[in-house]
Amino acid sequence: MVKIKCRTCKKVFSLNNTRAKSAKYCSKKCFFERNGKRVNKNCLVCGKLFSIKPNDEKLKRGKYCSRKCADKGRHKQLIKVCLSCKRRFIVTPHLRHRKYCSYECYWKCKKVIRKCKICGKRMEVYASALKNNAVKYCSMRCRNKGMRKKRITKKCMQCGKSFKVLAARVKLYNIGKYCSRKCYEKSLKKRIFSKEWRKRISKTQSERYKDKTIHPSWLGGKSFEPYGLTFNLELRNKIRQRDHNACQECGIRQNKLKRRLTCHHIDYCKQNNLPSNLITLCETCHAKTNYKRSYWEKHFQAIRRHIK
Repeated sequence: MVKIKCRTCKKVFSLNNTRAKSAKYCSKKCFFERNGKRVNKNCLVCGKLFSIKPNDEKLKRGKYCSRKCADKGRHKQLIKVCLSCKRRFIVTPHLRHRKYCSYECYWKCKKVIRKCKICGKRMEVYASALKNNAVKYCSMRCRNKGMRKKRITKKCMQCGKSFKVLAARVKLYNIGKYCSRKCYEKSLKKRIFSKEWRKRISKTQSERYKDKTIHPSWLGGKSFEPYGLTFNLELRNKIRQRDHNACQECGIRQNKLKRRLTCHHIDYCKQNNLPSNLITLCETCHAKTNYKRSYWEKHFQAIRRHIK
């Protein structure tokens, strides 16, 4: 036990060794009497009365009534003139770079008055937008009118009809050769199926992939492997009849196609000619199976299980 003297009533009281370091008062009444009293002081800047704790007075605190008065008393003040409204305003030294008294004055200086190209109305525009000539019209109506004026008449390369195109699109994207999608598709058919076009593609492909192993779809020459003896016309016809002469992926019938449906090996093994490993597909769906083989293998296995 340790004996301690109270700071307010100055009575002696005893406490344990653990509490003796922090204890200063004998009761709560003494604590509130000591700390509850406040001292009145005058602000050094504005002269207003305000109250302070007695401990703050000992530590030489509480000279100013507010943060504004503290900034005025501690730091030197600078007087500056606003560039837009030309009024004087006070600034502390760490804000020397300020040129405007408020945000309103700042945005007024940044804006510039400009006329609309079509209706002639005045509008406020930011000066930064004028560098790239971004703002030319006051509204979407005026913009649409302005864009209509800048149209060029051109002839379709397929049917020969005259049609109008925006001048900006012709410059940037070289658009305006065909009047419609139909004419564009007709021109593509002529290009793709011509002999010159085929020769050009074959030359580029042969020069690029002289070595077959470089090709992205190369899988060690699996396509050159021979089929098993059991994989004949009889077996293929049986599988087509089993699947009702329809593609098991898209559902198209053999009657609608010009050629027969193909029989696809699900596990991509040409020697495994079991009927559970074969499925009927059309030409387009069979071409898709050359990529993502693990996905298609699981997909067709699930279809065969569902049919069973």
